[in-house]
Amino acid sequence: MSALRGHALQRAARAAARQPGVLLLALLLATLACCVLLAALLSAPTAHATWHKLQAMRSAEATVFLMPGSSAGEIKTALERAQAQAFVQSVRHVTREAALAELAGRSSGGAGALPELKSNPLPDALAIRFAASATPAQVDAAVAALGALPKVDQVHFDGSWHQRLSALLGAAILIGATLALAAMLAIGLALVAAVRLLTVGDRAEVEVMRLVGATDAVIVRPYAYTGAGLLLLAALAAAGILALGWRLMQPVVAGLPGIEFVWSVAAPPAAVVGGFTVAAAAAGWVLGMLAGQSALSKGAAI
Repeated sequence: MSALRGHALQRAARAAARQPGVLLLALLLATLACCVLLAALLSAPTAHATWHKLQAMRSAEATVFLMPGSSAGEIKTALERAQAQAFVQSVRHVTREAALAELAGRSSGGAGALPELKSNPLPDALAIRFAASATPAQVDAAVAALGALPKVDQVHFDGSWHQRLSALLGAAILIGATLALAAMLAIGLALVAAVRLLTVGDRAEVEVMRLVGATDAVIVRPYAYTGAGLLLLAALAAAGILALGWRLMQPVVAGLPGIEFVWSVAAPPAAVVGGFTVAAAAAGWVLGMLAGQSALSKGAAI
């Protein structure tokens, strides 16, 4: 077995020496594709966490403004009926006095910044928080129901920002998945094409091996070694490129506000990178073997 393995490795080395340009081109293409595939793999947990953050942020507040002059009893009734609405998690009464004090506190002059006001023009309001489990359509229906309550003047709610962010994240995930699939296809095509080109120079040696009774499994073993070695090097190169890019990006993005929402500050997990490298080598072995068997079965260039 060791003799056969050594002979297969020698054949793989001779084939690589005869056509180094083919292997270098295949290695370059496979490295670029592995960069895309590994980046998508490492970005998946961050995308998943960001999606859950967006879902948690869906429970934003709506403000229900009551009609001016509403009595304490009418305000209490409106509060109770708002609390009874579907998908409403909590209701908080904001008095007109508290609203005016907050408005004055936000102004540059503090509490004395509004001396021209003879009376408080602000109405009582209800701060509504919706359940995080509610869908956008359910929230919109709840907002419409709140607006139809007695003594309600208007309802202010802007959930479009959440829908836009969710749509952008969904598009990014779809693009990432598409690029990952395209990268896997590119890796397979590059490796298969390289192996089939390598078989051109093996025609005479393969005929001799067949004459002495070598099986197809023995004949195609060098191509399996070539495929495994090619994708192993491509995966290691891709991991190095991404690690370097991650280090260079850290100081650039560290000072951006809220960047932790979409950018993982932790280093890429070594276990993920190691598993990707091992999987790439195994995939290269299988693809190299299949490409060699295909060339033998069709008599392509052999």
